[in-house]
Amino acid sequence: MNVRERFLNAFNGFKIDRIPFFSYQGLIFTGEFERELRNEGFGYYWIVSPLVIKNRKTERIITFFTRDGNEYMRVELKTKIGSIYEIWMVGGGYGSSLRKEFFIKNENDYEIFEYILREEDLQLNKDLYKKVENDIGNDGVLISWVPKTPFQSLLYELIGPENYAFHMVDFKDRFLNLYGILKKRYIKICEILSESEFEFFEIADNITSEMIGVERFENFIVPVYKETCEVFHSKGKKIGSHMDGNLKIFKEIIKNIKLDFIDAFTPFPDTDLSLNEAKKEWQDKVIIINYPSSVHVRSEREIKEMTEKLIEEAYPCDKFMINITENVPYEHIKKSFKIINETLKKFGEIPKEI
Repeated sequence: MNVRERFLNAFNGFKIDRIPFFSYQGLIFTGEFERELRNEGFGYYWIVSPLVIKNRKTERIITFFTRDGNEYMRVELKTKIGSIYEIWMVGGGYGSSLRKEFFIKNENDYEIFEYILREEDLQLNKDLYKKVENDIGNDGVLISWVPKTPFQSLLYELIGPENYAFHMVDFKDRFLNLYGILKKRYIKICEILSESEFEFFEIADNITSEMIGVERFENFIVPVYKETCEVFHSKGKKIGSHMDGNLKIFKEIIKNIKLDFIDAFTPFPDTDLSLNEAKKEWQDKVIIINYPSSVHVRSEREIKEMTEKLIEEAYPCDKFMINITENVPYEHIKKSFKIINETLKKFGEIPKEI
């Protein structure tokens, strides 16, 4: 059974020869060890976005500068009614970067950003699916990335976690108006993406409860999930969300959302919800965990024991897969990936009879 067949069978609750094991592309060096892993059943959870956003009325200006020994990138969006900008600290470990300033800093920035949204042209790259599918073949599964939902975008991309709560109070009308605009735009994006050849779609939400809270999750995010699921399900597509943080207080709410799968669910010991609890609560969903990042740096024995524990908690291991969605320290990749893969192979045919 190849990687793609294993994923599809596991997704639909059919028997497979072993628990699927994936990673996002680019997290492991392509070479002899990676080839050996693929020969032993490892594959790729390959995420791309066929969404194309063009805007002839906005000039995008990128500049780089150094401050206090650190490298930064300034991204300016220049329009006829004014400009907004964000600043990133770049050059972090594993090619990472950190947004230090956000596009929307004050009330006037809302008007400029809304103008940018009005003038944009949303398109679909119709050639992307066949091109990437031809490249990865049966060594992985192809997933279409769906942007963050409006509230998550405001929180993490446009206003920032330090300021969004103040904006919700100080600029409440502007905040809610922009949220409404983004929500309509979001459903339009989903409708465009649902016309593509992709079968699987994942919302890039990075949900974690302490940043949102139950009230805002129910009022701002759940309704968008509901409409999003309706759009994709009407086209026979599968839709999931990237939820990799603390989810214990959300577990019952998530249960009632019609998402087909949760990706990057990170179980205890790295978050407040165990795999066992999630499996019991989300029985109708495929759970694709992010292997707990803290375990990769432990001893070989501890990695093997944690993998066996996860298998036990996922029993009978139906609709269950293991993914690696975060960078593993280079010096621990071979050790950890190999032990996880070998342990999963030994478990045998899935699902086990109860």
